[in-house]
Amino acid sequence: MRDRVPDATLAWWNWATPDGEIGAVPSLFAEQQAGGAANSLFSAKVSDQALAEGEAGGRPAPGPSTLREPGIGGRRLPRASEVFELVETRDFRTFNAMLEELHGQVHVWAGGHMGQIPWSGLHPIFWAHHTMVDRLWRLWQIRHDAVGPPPEIWGQALPPLERFVSDPLAVPPPSEGYCWSSAELLVYGVDHSGPSYEVRVFVDAPDADAQTPLELDAGYAGCFTVFGHGGCYGDDDHCDPNARFSDVYDVRLPHRSELQTKIAG
Repeated sequence: MRDRVPDATLAWWNWATPDGEIGAVPSLFAEQQAGGAANSLFSAKVSDQALAEGEAGGRPAPGPSTLREPGIGGRRLPRASEVFELVETRDFRTFNAMLEELHGQVHVWAGGHMGQIPWSGLHPIFWAHHTMVDRLWRLWQIRHDAVGPPPEIWGQALPPLERFVSDPLAVPPPSEGYCWSSAELLVYGVDHSGPSYEVRVFVDAPDADAQTPLELDAGYAGCFTVFGHGGCYGDDDHCDPNARFSDVYDVRLPHRSELQTKIAG
């Protein structure tokens, strides 16, 4: 881009939010009017072709023009402390997983078109969000002085909200003479093939539900978000990770639809 416009820059949305706040959409994108006319950054019309393809594929757009539902249900943007921890993390794999989690959390927080993979790129704020992701990647590189992906993965090719309250999970007591000071909940087999969603974890709160405050006194322990794939638009078995042929010489990354492992705590 700068080969054509040497002083060109990209606007980025700093969604790092102080602890205790759920965050907000920047005024540049939140105001419906700008200069006496409709603000093109507030919403954008979805093309008739995209609307038709979404209907035909069984995944209709949330609306004919892009919309948001920021913070619906008490969801929050990533905390500034989480962004600091991200940039301070030196291990690439850990950094990559943490950045992907924060990236997905913003999509799910914004809701509307931004909360669905097939439609998110049509919303104007999508680009400011992803410029922030790129900014954090660059800050991480500068902070750790040329740290990058480990050599063993250099040759690998890149891969092209309903509410539910689970039954309480029993946690084994600590060994005699010990007590819990902290814990991480690992959730295996997380399905991300459908809509986006958020998972909230409460401790010693068997009656917690979607309306329970996200506060320590209420037993709130943490959350993770799943930026859903939004359904399959390809041929039969296109999104089935078990249908892809692989062998010991297959160095591709795991199928994008493989079940995930998430950490909360």
